[in-house]
Amino acid sequence: MSAIRIGVNFRVKPGGYAELFESARAFKKVVERCGGDYLVGRVTTGVDTGNIIVVHTYPGYAAFDKASSDPEMQRLLQTIYSNGNPPYESYVANIIEEVPL
Repeated sequence: MSAIRIGVNFRVKPGGYAELFESARAFKKVVERCGGDYLVGRVTTGVDTGNIIVVHTYPGYAAFDKASSDPEMQRLLQTIYSNGNPPYESYVANIIEEVPL
């Protein structure tokens, strides 16, 4: 079974870091409770310098499905999607499936 990663690259609005990190802490609790790992990092070089990258890693699709269908995860996502003034200008999200070599 291959690991599944969700990568989200946020271009944060000036002054938006605290609000984004507050949401990230809430998501981290759900991801870890569902068997995943969670990483938040800041891009330090290149065209995305200053962006925040959030990565959820799950051991496989079963854990990913568990987290995706978790009621708390659904509530957090709905809160973010309905925010008329989010702390980010834009984001790009990807689901990344590990490829064994």
